[in-house]
Amino acid sequence: MDDFDALILPGGATNPDKLCQDDEAVAFVRAFVTSGKPVGAICHGPGTLTEAGVVRGRTLTSWPSLRTDLRNAGATVVDESSSTTVWSAAAPGRLA
Repeated sequence: MDDFDALILPGGATNPDKLCQDDEAVAFVRAFVTSGKPVGAICHGPGTLTEAGVVRGRTLTSWPSLRTDLRNAGATVVDESSSTTVWSAAAPGRLA
C-alpha cells in the first residue's frame, strides 16, 4: 500500500461485483481507507466500500441501485449529479 497515493474503485456492474468476491481485494480496500489516503469510487464502486465495511458515518453518492445497500450499511446517501465519490483524511466524513 505504501506504493500508492490514492485508490480509485472501478464502476460498471461486473468489476465491483468481482472485487467484492475477492477477500484479498476487500481487505486491501479496508486497509487503504483506514490509512487515510484518498479513495474514489465510480458508479457501482461504492459496493466494494460497503463490502469492506467502511461506509458507516460517511456521506456519499452512487449509482441509484446501490443507495439502499449504502444506507443499510450506515452511510448517508446524497443524490448528486455525479455518481463518483471521493474522500480523504482531510474530509473524513464527507465524500465530494
